[in-house]
Amino acid sequence: MKFGRLLRISLVPEWRDYYVSYRRCKRILRSVAPTPEDDVSLHEHKREDPAREHLIGTDSYGMPKDVDNEFFDVLQGDLDRINMFFPTQIGTLEHDVERMEEDARSAVESVDRNRLRELEKKVLATYVTVVNLQDFQKLNHEGFRKILKKYDKACGSSESREFLQRVETSPFYTSTGPARLRERLSRIHVTMTGEGAPPLAVLKS
Repeated sequence: MKFGRLLRISLVPEWRDYYVSYRRCKRILRSVAPTPEDDVSLHEHKREDPAREHLIGTDSYGMPKDVDNEFFDVLQGDLDRINMFFPTQIGTLEHDVERMEEDARSAVESVDRNRLRELEKKVLATYVTVVNLQDFQKLNHEGFRKILKKYDKACGSSESREFLQRVETSPFYTSTGPARLRERLSRIHVTMTGEGAPPLAVLKS
Protein backbone atom coordinates (compact mmCIF):
# COMPACT_ATOMS: atom_id res chain seq x y z
CA MET A 1 0.00 0.00 0.00
CA LYS A 2 1.32 3.44 -0.93
CA PHE A 3 2.15 5.66 2.00
CA GLY A 4 -0.27 8.42 1.02
CA ARG A 5 -3.19 6.02 1.24
CA LEU A 6 -1.86 4.46 4.46
CA LEU A 7 -1.69 7.93 6.03
CA ARG A 8 -5.24 8.78 4.98
CA ILE A 9 -6.76 5.62 6.44
CA SER A 10 -4.61 5.58 9.59
CA LEU A 11 -4.79 9.15 10.84
CA VAL A 12 -7.00 10.12 13.78
CA PRO A 13 -9.70 12.44 12.32
CA GLU A 14 -9.57 14.82 15.30
CA TRP A 15 -5.82 15.21 14.77
CA ARG A 16 -5.99 15.65 10.99
CA ASP A 17 -4.31 19.08 11.05
CA TYR A 18 -1.24 17.75 12.85
CA TYR A 19 0.10 15.25 10.33
CA VAL A 20 2.83 15.88 7.78
CA SER A 21 1.49 17.51 4.59
CA TYR A 22 2.54 14.56 2.47
CA ARG A 23 0.20 15.10 -0.49
CA ARG A 24 0.91 18.84 -0.64
CA CYS A 25 4.65 18.24 -0.70
CA LYS A 26 4.26 15.65 -3.46
CA ARG A 27 2.37 18.22 -5.53
CA ILE A 28 5.19 20.74 -5.00
CA LEU A 29 7.77 18.24 -6.25
CA ARG A 30 5.63 17.25 -9.21
CA SER A 31 5.44 20.87 -10.29
CA VAL A 32 9.13 20.78 -11.25
CA ALA A 33 9.95 17.11 -11.73
CA PRO A 34 8.40 13.91 -13.04
CA THR A 35 6.77 11.54 -10.60
CA PRO A 36 9.12 9.06 -8.89
CA GLU A 37 7.59 6.24 -10.93
CA ASP A 38 9.18 7.74 -14.06
CA ASP A 39 12.59 7.09 -12.47
CA VAL A 40 14.00 10.26 -14.04
CA SER A 41 15.94 12.81 -12.00
CA LEU A 42 15.33 16.54 -12.25
CA HIS A 43 18.68 16.93 -13.99
CA GLU A 44 17.70 14.53 -16.74
CA HIS A 45 14.31 16.17 -17.09
CA LYS A 46 15.86 19.63 -17.50
CA ARG A 47 18.33 18.40 -20.13
CA GLU A 48 15.41 16.99 -22.13
CA ASP A 49 13.47 20.26 -21.77
CA PRO A 50 15.65 23.25 -22.68
CA ALA A 51 12.70 25.57 -22.11
CA ARG A 52 13.25 25.10 -18.39
CA GLU A 53 16.76 26.55 -18.57
CA HIS A 54 15.38 30.08 -18.16
CA LEU A 55 14.34 29.40 -14.58
CA ILE A 56 15.89 32.15 -12.47
CA GLY A 57 17.45 31.14 -9.17
CA THR A 58 18.19 27.49 -8.51
CA ASP A 59 19.91 25.64 -5.73
CA SER A 60 23.16 23.75 -6.29
CA TYR A 61 21.20 20.74 -7.52
CA GLY A 62 19.05 22.61 -10.03
CA MET A 63 15.88 22.85 -7.97
CA PRO A 64 14.21 26.26 -8.47
CA LYS A 65 14.74 28.21 -5.27
CA ASP A 66 11.13 29.27 -4.92
CA VAL A 67 10.04 25.63 -5.09
CA ASP A 68 12.85 24.55 -2.80
CA ASN A 69 11.88 27.20 -0.25
CA GLU A 70 8.17 26.33 -0.47
CA PHE A 71 8.87 22.63 0.05
CA PHE A 72 10.98 23.11 3.16
CA ASP A 73 8.78 25.91 4.51
CA VAL A 74 5.81 23.53 4.40
CA LEU A 75 7.75 20.78 6.15
CA GLN A 76 9.12 23.15 8.80
CA GLY A 77 5.62 24.43 9.47
CA ASP A 78 4.41 20.85 9.83
CA LEU A 79 7.25 20.00 12.19
CA ASP A 80 6.63 23.08 14.35
CA ARG A 81 2.90 22.34 14.53
CA ILE A 82 3.47 18.67 15.42
CA ASN A 83 6.01 19.60 18.10
CA MET A 84 3.50 21.99 19.70
CA PHE A 85 0.61 19.53 19.52
CA PHE A 86 2.38 16.42 20.81
CA PRO A 87 3.48 17.60 24.29
CA THR A 88 0.05 19.14 24.83
CA GLN A 89 -1.52 15.74 24.27
CA ILE A 90 1.01 14.07 26.55
CA GLY A 91 0.36 16.62 29.29
CA THR A 92 -3.41 16.12 29.12
CA LEU A 93 -3.05 12.34 29.19
CA GLU A 94 -0.61 12.43 32.12
CA HIS A 95 -3.12 14.48 34.10
CA ASP A 96 -5.93 12.05 33.23
CA VAL A 97 -3.83 9.01 34.14
CA GLU A 98 -2.83 10.54 37.47
CA ARG A 99 -6.52 10.96 38.32
CA MET A 100 -7.21 7.37 37.28
CA GLU A 101 -4.44 6.10 39.53
CA GLU A 102 -6.02 7.87 42.49
CA ASP A 103 -9.54 6.72 41.56
CA ALA A 104 -8.39 3.12 41.12
CA ARG A 105 -6.83 2.98 44.57
CA SER A 106 -9.94 4.49 46.12
CA ALA A 107 -12.34 2.18 44.24
CA VAL A 108 -10.36 -0.93 45.15
CA GLU A 109 -10.20 0.04 48.82
CA SER A 110 -13.95 0.68 48.95
CA VAL A 111 -14.74 -2.41 46.81
CA ASP A 112 -17.01 -0.24 44.66
CA ARG A 113 -17.70 -2.57 41.71
CA ASN A 114 -19.78 -0.09 39.70
CA ARG A 115 -17.10 2.52 40.02
CA LEU A 116 -14.44 -0.02 39.05
CA ARG A 117 -16.37 -0.98 35.90
CA GLU A 118 -16.72 2.65 34.84
CA LEU A 119 -13.08 3.32 35.57
CA GLU A 120 -12.03 0.28 33.57
CA LYS A 121 -13.84 1.73 30.53
CA LYS A 122 -11.98 5.01 30.97
CA VAL A 123 -8.65 3.21 31.30
CA LEU A 124 -9.24 1.24 28.10
CA ALA A 125 -10.36 4.35 26.16
CA THR A 126 -7.29 6.25 27.36
CA TYR A 127 -5.07 3.32 26.43
CA VAL A 128 -6.46 3.44 22.88
CA THR A 129 -5.67 7.17 22.70
CA VAL A 130 -2.10 6.54 23.85
CA VAL A 131 -1.63 3.83 21.23
CA ASN A 132 -2.96 6.27 18.62
CA LEU A 133 -0.41 8.80 19.82
CA GLN A 134 2.39 6.27 19.32
CA ASP A 135 1.08 5.59 15.81
CA PHE A 136 1.02 9.37 15.30
CA GLN A 137 4.75 9.45 16.07
CA LYS A 138 5.51 6.63 13.65
CA LEU A 139 3.30 7.90 10.81
CA ASN A 140 4.70 11.41 10.93
CA HIS A 141 8.28 10.22 11.06
CA GLU A 142 7.67 7.90 8.13
CA GLY A 143 5.89 10.68 6.24
CA PHE A 144 8.83 13.04 6.68
CA ARG A 145 11.30 10.30 5.73
CA LYS A 146 9.45 9.29 2.58
CA ILE A 147 8.75 12.78 1.24
CA LEU A 148 12.37 13.81 1.87
CA LYS A 149 13.51 10.72 0.00
CA LYS A 150 11.30 11.81 -2.93
CA TYR A 151 12.88 15.26 -2.77
CA ASP A 152 16.36 13.75 -2.99
CA LYS A 153 15.32 11.59 -5.91
CA ALA A 154 13.81 14.56 -7.74
CA CYS A 155 16.97 16.63 -7.19
CA GLY A 156 19.50 13.87 -7.60
CA SER A 157 20.90 14.90 -4.21
CA SER A 158 21.01 14.00 -0.54
CA GLU A 159 20.30 17.55 0.59
CA SER A 160 17.39 16.54 2.80
CA ARG A 161 19.54 14.65 5.29
CA GLU A 162 19.91 17.67 7.56
CA PHE A 163 16.14 18.15 7.77
CA LEU A 164 15.57 14.47 8.56
CA GLN A 165 18.08 14.76 11.41
CA ARG A 166 16.05 17.70 12.68
CA VAL A 167 12.92 15.52 12.61
CA GLU A 168 14.62 12.63 14.39
CA THR A 169 15.88 14.84 17.23
CA SER A 170 12.60 16.72 17.65
CA PRO A 171 10.41 16.40 20.78
CA PHE A 172 7.57 14.53 19.11
CA TYR A 173 9.84 11.76 17.81
CA THR A 174 12.18 11.36 20.78
CA SER A 175 9.42 11.42 23.41
CA THR A 176 8.99 8.29 25.51
CA GLY A 177 5.77 9.71 26.97
CA PRO A 178 3.40 7.27 25.24
CA ALA A 179 5.40 4.23 26.35
CA ARG A 180 5.41 5.46 29.96
CA LEU A 181 1.68 6.14 29.84
CA ARG A 182 0.95 2.65 28.51
CA GLU A 183 2.94 1.18 31.38
CA ARG A 184 1.06 3.26 33.96
CA LEU A 185 -2.32 2.36 32.46
CA SER A 186 -1.38 -1.31 32.50
CA ARG A 187 -0.53 -1.03 36.21
CA ILE A 188 -3.90 0.63 36.90
CA HIS A 189 -5.61 -2.20 35.03
CA VAL A 190 -3.81 -4.80 37.14
CA THR A 191 -4.67 -2.90 40.34
CA MET A 192 -8.36 -3.07 39.50
CA THR A 193 -8.61 -6.54 37.95
CA GLY A 194 -5.79 -8.59 39.45
CA GLU A 195 -2.67 -10.20 38.00
CA GLY A 196 -4.56 -12.86 36.03
CA ALA A 197 -6.66 -10.46 33.96
CA PRO A 198 -6.09 -10.08 30.19
CA PRO A 199 -3.65 -7.24 29.45
CA LEU A 200 -4.96 -3.97 28.01
CA ALA A 201 -3.29 -4.64 24.66
CA VAL A 202 -5.49 -7.72 24.27
CA LEU A 203 -8.67 -5.96 25.41
CA LYS A 204 -8.01 -3.11 22.95
CA SER A 205 -7.97 -5.35 19.90
